[in-house]
Amino acid sequence: MGFKGTYLNKFDEAGRISLPAKMREELKANDWGNTLVAYYAFKTKCIKILPGSVFGKMEKKYLENPPSNERLANAYRGMFASSVDLEINGSGRISIPASHRAKAALGEECYVIGVNDKIEIWNKEAWEAQIAKIEEELSSEDGFDDGINGMLF
Repeated sequence: MGFKGTYLNKFDEAGRISLPAKMREELKANDWGNTLVAYYAFKTKCIKILPGSVFGKMEKKYLENPPSNERLANAYRGMFASSVDLEINGSGRISIPASHRAKAALGEECYVIGVNDKIEIWNKEAWEAQIAKIEEELSSEDGFDDGINGMLF
């Protein structure tokens, strides 16, 4: 399966956030382990978190097929430069570096969302604006059904 769901969560004073139990269960179910990699996503301005094995596949792809243009090279460069390894502690929390929290404008409250093989942590107001935009696009006449049918069939 994969990560799914939207969870309103809070950082503690040490910059730790509890990973939702369903997401921790998904890590175990997919044998993804407790090692995660987080990076700042420049376009969406959120923190993306991937299981270490999924990130490893991206690293391998990069080595086997280096970027052929500057834009793609910069995308990889930004991702790799901002990547940090995370461990889930015994309480199910992860510690997001202050520099990452600042770049993504993460305050005390934030959203943790599941997006298949990745987890995203969003600024509360930014996610609420993003989901409103998504809902508007998907509720248009040719929005949701066409998009889902294109993915599934």
